[in-house]
Amino acid sequence: MLLSDGLANQGIVDPNQIQKIIRSKNNVEGISISTFGVGRDYNEDLMTSMAETGTGNYYFIDNAAEIAGIFKKELNNLSEVMAQNAELKITIPEYVNIDRVYGQPYDQQGRTLTIKLHDIFSQETKGA
Repeated sequence: MLLSDGLANQGIVDPNQIQKIIRSKNNVEGISISTFGVGRDYNEDLMTSMAETGTGNYYFIDNAAEIAGIFKKELNNLSEVMAQNAELKITIPEYVNIDRVYGQPYDQQGRTLTIKLHDIFSQETKGA
């Protein structure tokens, strides 16, 4: 869980490098990241993309009174894991070619496409 204004101004500041680190942690170690954008001038694009890349959730916190409720929602999601490290394997027919998959990391070996869904929570839907 990352609570930030999303203004990368210390350490690694390049958004592409930040995404690369998040993608690696997510794909290799199964670590997800949910982001909480705060402040009027926060970097919504970076905060949203970090959550998407990290297969987590993104929230905007408009005022301090919302923090407890939003954190509670996110922590409740963690306690309602229905499947861990879930993968969707699809056998691709000979007449179909997969150009790309959106929204989830994937691997294609021959005619088998594996989409990594990571953790799936109660009441959650995932798309690819």
